[in-house]
Amino acid sequence: MINHELILSLIEQLVTKGLDENFAIFDLSKDYYLQISAVKDDTEVYCEAISNNYLPRDSQLTMAQINQLKSLNWQEPASPQDNYMNNFPINSAAEKTILVNYLMETAATVYNCTNITEEMVDLNLD
Repeated sequence: MINHELILSLIEQLVTKGLDENFAIFDLSKDYYLQISAVKDDTEVYCEAISNNYLPRDSQLTMAQINQLKSLNWQEPASPQDNYMNNFPINSAAEKTILVNYLMETAATVYNCTNITEEMVDLNLD
């Protein structure tokens, strides 16, 4: 299972299992990651994309990467402790597909990761 099916499955698990600290981290490379989180029965998924606030100097995002995040409507970090973030409604199959495509596009265009596999995902359902 890769990309679309995997991410869709993770979204489903976040909102149907566990309790109130459900999250999935996509390790896109040694330093880059995306994270999604939700509470069981949520109608929205919170998403984070790593910012320079947590990256070592040699892995800092370029201006092109930052501009790409902005063009994808990721909200800029509000403080040095924050990453880029966004919230997505997931009340229908269409909205879930939009979120899956958004995450895949971000991984590919910003972090140069075009293949997300199960081995790259840390799922926590608590």
